[in-house]
Amino acid sequence: MTYKKHEGFTLVEIIVSVAALSLICALVLQLFLLAGDVNKRSEKKQHAVLTAASVIEIIKTEESLEALLDNDSFKDVVSTVSGKNVTLVRTTTDGMIVSIILGYNAEYSSENGDHFEISVSIYDQNSLIYTLEGGVYFAK
Repeated sequence: MTYKKHEGFTLVEIIVSVAALSLICALVLQLFLLAGDVNKRSEKKQHAVLTAASVIEIIKTEESLEALLDNDSFKDVVSTVSGKNVTLVRTTTDGMIVSIILGYNAEYSSENGDHFEISVSIYDQNSLIYTLEGGVYFAK
């Protein structure tokens, strides 16, 4: 009796190879989704950094605290003035919330001017994205 040798794959081998290929494809897809999420968060943080830096630069160009509060960039801002401390909150066109705190610093202030510590925090849907701090001196 002679046996014919069959060439090819058995059903079990095909099922195992399809399962292994499906697992590899699922892992690669997860990597692409994760990369997209990391990219989106990175873009938000970059935008927040640029926003915070531009706010600090606007503040530093003003001659006084009163001029700052009269600046067109801060017209739509909710502001709270407590003594010489100022809190400004505004919403950007893309929905980010910018919180600006100017804290009077008596240690570095003199009769020639007032020194303020600046803290600019950027939020998105109540989660902090970025905080930038600096200082500004308003001459009298």
